[in-house]
Amino acid sequence: MRAKGRLNSSAQWHQPISAILLSLALLLQPVSAAVAQSLPEPVDKAAQPSSYEQEARKRRKRPNSNLPSKDVAERMLNFDKDAYTPDGWEGMKGVLQYARYVDGLCGESEPGCEQCADNRLLLEQAWQVVSTEFFDPHGEFSQARWAAALLNTLQDAGGYLHNKRELYTAAHAMLGTLHDRYSDFLPPAEFRKALRRPSKGEREYLAAQYTGTGVQLGGRAPAGGWQIVSPLAESAAEQAGILPGERLLEINGYPMDDMTASEVEACMRGCAGSIAVLTIAGASPNSPHRLVDLERRALPQPPVQQGYVMAPDGQKLMYIRVHYFSSEATRVLRNAVMQGDSEGAVGIIFDLRNNPGGVFEEAMACAALLLQRGCQIAATVRAGGGDIIDAVFRTGALPVEVFPGQPQEQLTDLPAAILVNSASASASEVFAGALHDNHRAVLIGEKTFGKGVVQYFFPMTDGSGVKATVAKYLTPNGYDITRAGGLAPDKACRDYPHAGNPSMQADSCIGTAVQLLHPTHAA
Repeated sequence: MRAKGRLNSSAQWHQPISAILLSLALLLQPVSAAVAQSLPEPVDKAAQPSSYEQEARKRRKRPNSNLPSKDVAERMLNFDKDAYTPDGWEGMKGVLQYARYVDGLCGESEPGCEQCADNRLLLEQAWQVVSTEFFDPHGEFSQARWAAALLNTLQDAGGYLHNKRELYTAAHAMLGTLHDRYSDFLPPAEFRKALRRPSKGEREYLAAQYTGTGVQLGGRAPAGGWQIVSPLAESAAEQAGILPGERLLEINGYPMDDMTASEVEACMRGCAGSIAVLTIAGASPNSPHRLVDLERRALPQPPVQQGYVMAPDGQKLMYIRVHYFSSEATRVLRNAVMQGDSEGAVGIIFDLRNNPGGVFEEAMACAALLLQRGCQIAATVRAGGGDIIDAVFRTGALPVEVFPGQPQEQLTDLPAAILVNSASASASEVFAGALHDNHRAVLIGEKTFGKGVVQYFFPMTDGSGVKATVAKYLTPNGYDITRAGGLAPDKACRDYPHAGNPSMQADSCIGTAVQLLHPTHAA
């Protein structure tokens, strides 16, 4: 089975050099002449994107990370200062401070602690992954501050990490100083789970496939209760009109403020057919409360739901709701589009409301079904002194090892509309941005969530790992979804997907789509 990345770029990066030069090269911008001679010949990265599995394999072959000793670090600082950027110079000085601190410890380990040196090495490996690979979409990452974070982390631990629990706690805290919610250090059990289902959104989505109400919860809301991320597709919560951003205050009269996350989850679950009475309020503290009775039911989540919306003149538009960009989404979407085209549909409405994302490659493949050959779908950007285009993805020229059955011709030229809301995120934004910028679809609804960053997973030698943001993606017109905070709709509309058969009478956003796609016959 071909490997997939979850919102990963299929980027081709530089080949590894020695561990010490790798650390130094990333601190130097521009790179010194000696280091530059050690780097491989440049390649046309935009024209030759590699697959996620190829990229992961290359990165895993890198030698064990180890920082320079005190003597080596001091020699490095004897290089011409002009070879460093100011931040690189301060970062190298920070590495030297760390090396001096380690040199001042009792040899390699505390007496009686045989694991301390190995645990410190693992901490350094995690640090170096971030130093060489991390991409901050906001441009605030500093090598100097990151070097200080390594020193502070070890000092806070008293210089010694006596066991794996102390190591993992320290590494998690160190990654936390990045203030990037998508980057983290994962102990072995969590890392294995992440590799099976790397995307946090996918883990939450699949974990919610149980008998319950279909309410996806975030953290505690500042105004009280728990924040509602979104209702699951076709769930009782969605049918009742519960919206992203609202708050859950009580379940069956039990206040949520007094419960832990696991206790809230237990209250949401129950036997099929049983009723949960939810007290719901808006995001602001003074929002009025309302009681909502929800029937707990099984929540299967097929990737695509399809049907037809009838226009007032009797003609039909294909309605395709993409719940999630899973490994099955492209095949199912292809069949749905072909069926609609063959049965005389006059347009297509794609509903991505409450779609949390999914597999980046699948979103691109889905977009390729509707675009002419040679159209740009997305581009990825990595760090390295300004925004550097790392890979460009175009229809008909996608990596064959990832897209063996990619379409060579546009599947249909029917006019299309895409419904989005504030819970449309990640891969769904890739799909929407690709069709919108290529003038294949109009966006209707609310501004999308705004997650346009790419993560890779880097294994450590003990089975733990680092999940780090390594790039961001841009739409074909160069629109930065992360920096802009989402895709803005062409036509504003606020409604939720109504369970059952879609219709322009029940759903105002579907009505807007019909008016835009079939204006001469719409009411």
